[in-house]
Amino acid sequence: MIQAVLSGEGVALGWEHLIYPQIRSGALVPVAGHVLKTGLAFYVVWPRSRELNAQAKRVRDWLLDEGRRDRAALSGTEG
Repeated sequence: MIQAVLSGEGVALGWEHLIYPQIRSGALVPVAGHVLKTGLAFYVVWPRSRELNAQAKRVRDWLLDEGRRDRAALSGTEG
């Protein structure tokens, strides 16, 4: 859907953490100043009784790093 908006096909609702780079670059422009804060989050979970294998640890670590990076970008503290 965001591709359609980038192509000039209209407007869309989007999650800030997914569209922030396009807003920051100027490729997308917010239509209004309203932002809906849901308080919802994504969680990385696995059974406590199970050790993660190396591949799963890499995915987990990547997800956590991406979340930290996005949170820093949204708060204006990215390095």
